[in-house]
Amino acid sequence: MAEPVDAVALTSIHGEADNGAQAGFNAPVSDPSTLPIRVSIRLDLASGGKVGPGKIALLEAIAETGSIAAASRALGMSYPRAWGLVEALDAAIGAPVVTRAPGGQKGGGAALTAIGRALIARYREVEAAAQREAGPPPG
Repeated sequence: MAEPVDAVALTSIHGEADNGAQAGFNAPVSDPSTLPIRVSIRLDLASGGKVGPGKIALLEAIAETGSIAAASRALGMSYPRAWGLVEALDAAIGAPVVTRAPGGQKGGGAALTAIGRALIARYREVEAAAQREAGPPPG
């Protein structure tokens, strides 16, 4: 049986003891179960699709900007990548998560469907429940 750990010590890639400063920690922790953590989740859908923080951020940016192009710019993502992620979500859910109006002289636009809004709400609900279970995130 392993002996209890009094403090967590990290070893650098060079084999030297590290009190955590190189890893961005302020001090050794006597109980790893009390480490503050920020939860990041991914939903694995029955369809095989996956929904994680990036796709949810894209949907939220589309809702905010009213445009896939503007949302992609806001997130520092290419437009083709954003379009592909929206199409992947549509396929994974089996219904559109974003309505699209073609661009051109009169402009275009995009808006979340009720399913897109419900997906964000469900993701944030699961994320919040996991964070509550994990404890407060780091300051």
